[in-house]
Amino acid sequence: MEGKVIQYARRDAVQYARRWALSRNRAYNDFTKGGGEWLSEIAASGCNAVGLDWTVNMTRARRVVEDKVALQGNMDPLALFGPEETIRAEARKVMDGFGMIGNGGHVFNLGHGINQFTPIENVQILVDEVHEYSRRYH
Repeated sequence: MEGKVIQYARRDAVQYARRWALSRNRAYNDFTKGGGEWLSEIAASGCNAVGLDWTVNMTRARRVVEDKVALQGNMDPLALFGPEETIRAEARKVMDGFGMIGNGGHVFNLGHGINQFTPIENVQILVDEVHEYSRRYH
């Protein structure tokens, strides 16, 4: 029975978000923590973009949504506590996972918020890396 409850909750959440956006004639991004299992349903909801938490494989997500919507995400925010080489490698992994910009597009960000104790210097390293490295995909 639990599986049925989750299935209905997913369906209802997607339908509610769609009705809300359509009633206001607005674009919206749908971010669902742990929503990687139902990306196709979210992408078909009428949203313009799907936010991905850091546990979702970017390449797989893009394949599932077929460039019908933009993808937003999805670097693990804890990577910002690592050394510079790790931060740059993790940023590149996300961008390489998405690949060339297609119809949907990609908004790079962290896969679920930023920790308040994140060193600002490490955030600057990330921003610099995304600006520099992403040029190859535009």
